[in-house]
Amino acid sequence: ELVASIKIDGTEDISLYEIEYILTEASKIIDYAYTCDIYNYNMAENTLTLLNSNRLGYNKDFLVRVNHFLKNAKMGRMGANAKDKRKMISQYGKEKKDIPGFEDAFEDEFGFSFKDFTEITVSLLELAEDKNNVFDTLYSTNIKEIKEHINNKISDDNINKIILYLSQVEREDYLIPPKPYRNVDVFPWRNNRELSLNRKPLIIYNDEIIFGYRSLLNAIYFLFEIINNATFKARSKKMKAYLGVLNRQSGEDFNEKAYEYLSTFPNSVVDKKVNKINGLKINDSHNNTLGDIDVLFISKKFKRIIVCEVKNFELSRNMYEMYNEYHDMFDPDNEKSFYNKHMKRVEWCKNHISDIVKHYNLEKKKWKIDYCFIVNEPLISNKAMKVNINAYTLEDIDKYIK
Repeated sequence: ELVASIKIDGTEDISLYEIEYILTEASKIIDYAYTCDIYNYNMAENTLTLLNSNRLGYNKDFLVRVNHFLKNAKMGRMGANAKDKRKMISQYGKEKKDIPGFEDAFEDEFGFSFKDFTEITVSLLELAEDKNNVFDTLYSTNIKEIKEHINNKISDDNINKIILYLSQVEREDYLIPPKPYRNVDVFPWRNNRELSLNRKPLIIYNDEIIFGYRSLLNAIYFLFEIINNATFKARSKKMKAYLGVLNRQSGEDFNEKAYEYLSTFPNSVVDKKVNKINGLKINDSHNNTLGDIDVLFISKKFKRIIVCEVKNFELSRNMYEMYNEYHDMFDPDNEKSFYNKHMKRVEWCKNHISDIVKHYNLEKKKWKIDYCFIVNEPLISNKAMKVNINAYTLEDIDKYIK
């Protein structure tokens, strides 16, 4: 990214040692950036100090703890038992619906059609295969070669737009990208950056287009992955609307999967989208709605009524995302955090146990109200920030409710 984006005058040779030195320095900068995010978002006590050697020193306990939980989360998801259980649970999910409007949204966002984008990217991969099908080298092509390969089926204007969208190009200042990009798009400690090699795998140098086969292939997959999971940062109205529908549908599908799976547990009563119990709406003292209960799980055996909030989240991959996860989910100072809102519904249930017993025709015995969050990916922030929250993936929920 760095070499492709800064202007090169070609007056000096660079050695492999110097390249490795640059990478080492970049690694240090990224480590410091992670630490700065920890202190910037008040996630841990600031321990930065200047050592006698004039180097920066800081307590790395929090960083080590985060890395430990992040590694465990990833390894846990990849384990054979977890995979088998996910496969078993997946049968309770609905078949994914095709959401209309993708191609219109794509063209509105990028200024070229999905068909033309596919034509160009597939052509680049085919040109690479023709030159060397071992895929262990860098490939070089040009606009003329691409046009000949596709038999001039796409206008010059659209070819240039697509190539430019996928390309790292020289700019005056590496740290100041041109509009519409943002400064954070050049920070390698952030994920889902528009100027990352994952998004722009081509390098423009003079009239050459240089790329790696796997880098291009990964970039194509990555683009459609972030669109599919609605984490793509859209600018156009149509793409924003499309992603909104996609995100809502994904959330509803996960809620339904959680409900269907919990309904398989014996000696239990399970309800979903609960907004009224025994004729009473779930409102506060001012008659304002507290929102639906996603899933209400009642264990007849253990006399437990568990109020479940179901959230379809992506796994946090860095300090910034982990802070956002904590702020949105658990931050006690954030009145709109999911935890604070959910606990109001839990409190309502505690004050209306008799209504719950009557509504669901339960035994007139002593019942306990509990709560939990059911998430599709392991949460890191609650463990890293030492927040005592009942949060479980669907694969692990049986450890809590049984």
